[in-house]
Amino acid sequence: MATTLTKKDASTLLRTKIIRDDANDFEKTESSNGAPLSVKTSTNLILDEKRYLSLDASLRKSETRTDALDETGLIPPGYVVPQTRTIRYETLEQAFANRNKMAVQELLEKAYSLYPDLVPTGATITPLTPAATLADLAMPVKSLDFSIDIKNIFSQLDNINVVYVDADNDPYVSVHIIGKATDGLVIACGLLVQT
Repeated sequence: MATTLTKKDASTLLRTKIIRDDANDFEKTESSNGAPLSVKTSTNLILDEKRYLSLDASLRKSETRTDALDETGLIPPGYVVPQTRTIRYETLEQAFANRNKMAVQELLEKAYSLYPDLVPTGATITPLTPAATLADLAMPVKSLDFSIDIKNIFSQLDNINVVYVDADNDPYVSVHIIGKATDGLVIACGLLVQT
């Protein structure tokens, strides 16, 4: 079924639901730092290699600090966007799989620590020290809620794709979640820092 959302409606939903979310850290994993997603729209429907590289370069430049005292960007001053970059595609499910698995694992570890009687019979769970509190469940729940919100909103759009752009020997990877609205594109993007 074709989308009925305009780019304005979709971007408003995204901004309202996720941008102010303190769990807005797309793909926070053991090997990358989370990156807040920002939302933009475009009437240009062309999605090709040239466009992805342009979106990537623009994001990298916007995240480059102007000097040593500037604390607004992730990238140090003097950074040069690599000439040779690689584009990789994933589905929304693939893009969130590792993140969601880590959040569920953290939720279960903390829930089992808080409520040991919930541990399945025969399962061995290493107890957390100190034991979890109810407040400790908030972050993994928020992380899963963030994923659900992204998926629900982008699922209302057409032609959803997740595009990563990276380069050899460069710790920065841009991510662009793109969906087609009735009147243009909605793009949620962020910069990941590989560790």
